[in-house]
Amino acid sequence: MQKTVLPRFDASVNAPTSIWQSDSNGPQALVVIGTQNSISTILNKDCHQNITGVVQMSRKCNVLFLCRANSARSVMAEALLRELGGERFEAFSAGIEPADDVHPLTLAQLRPTIGDLGRVRPKSWNVYTKADAPVMDVVIAMCEEAGEAHAPAFPGKPIFCEWNFADPLAAGSDNAEQKRVFEQVFRQILRRISVFVALPLHSMQASEQRLAVNSMDEHAPPSIAAE
Repeated sequence: MQKTVLPRFDASVNAPTSIWQSDSNGPQALVVIGTQNSISTILNKDCHQNITGVVQMSRKCNVLFLCRANSARSVMAEALLRELGGERFEAFSAGIEPADDVHPLTLAQLRPTIGDLGRVRPKSWNVYTKADAPVMDVVIAMCEEAGEAHAPAFPGKPIFCEWNFADPLAAGSDNAEQKRVFEQVFRQILRRISVFVALPLHSMQASEQRLAVNSMDEHAPPSIAAE
């Protein structure tokens, strides 16, 4: 089984940052996502949006991922963002109709790379509409049906974005095909999150943030956009 080693950032080194994958042929770069200094500059800033629409840096940036069952795509995104950018981002996830448990194949993809899976569990998106819920800065729908037109109102004025990934739960009953689709979607989300943490959100207007997050495929390296 292939094992993906997630990157660690060192501001003292001015070299490309890669996500590495180890297999029988040895370590191979999965994707280069920038230089150490540029990423360090971004991740050394905390983000939230003020009334002018300019992001201010004083706390972690709260990001909520949404999908239907909150057992696969959104959970993968939550866990990967916490792992890749947990010092500067706070990651959450929820679903329209949450499943009872995280899908076993989701856990199988996350377990080799994520140290703590105790925080991931399916929950309703209504949890984050309550007055005492964390105020989100960015909400990202992982499928069209969880998009802004269908979602409830969340406290504050989060930037609402859409990333559309195939639903691995719809892969059918063939075990081999299910595993293949879960791995493919996991790798796509891993690549997208690696680019997301490198976006200079702290220097953007709210409208620019939304455009950048929604159109990340256009700004991503070819190996990401061509998935």
